[in-house]
Amino acid sequence: MADNVTVQSDAPASAAAGTVFAFDEIAGVKHARSKTGFGADGSYTDVSASDPLPVVQTGTPSLPTGAANSAVTSVADTASSTTLLSSSGSRKGFRITNTSSAVLYVKYGTTASASDFTVRLPQWAYLEENFYSGRVDGIWASDPGDGAALITSLSA
Repeated sequence: MADNVTVQSDAPASAAAGTVFAFDEIAGVKHARSKTGFGADGSYTDVSASDPLPVVQTGTPSLPTGAANSAVTSVADTASSTTLLSSSGSRKGFRITNTSSAVLYVKYGTTASASDFTVRLPQWAYLEENFYSGRVDGIWASDPGDGAALITSLSA
């Protein structure tokens, strides 16, 4: 149904006679039609599920690159804060598994403690990080001497 309004007079401060304005009637009230559309000069198509807005990509998007190398290390459990990974700008991510019977407290930054940590890893827990490239420290709740942090560092 056409809900448009056509101007009937050339009164000052109004559009010329015959000018048509698009409206949409909802529950008996006319609302100015201001919907997203597209088309060549002289045509108009409403954006809808059957007529989505055309999008043209220009240039090549810059996508993050994945890891091409890995280095596996092990740090024995200790009740003193220790560095698990040094800061590395080329690191793309890392994985840590705690094989110790003691809880490992991992901190993104320096000097981990049982009250100042980022992640708590009980025995056989696994941490996967894909973005942080700074220093990572760890401390175990005790030093049973029966395990370690098994670490895989991923780099470009």
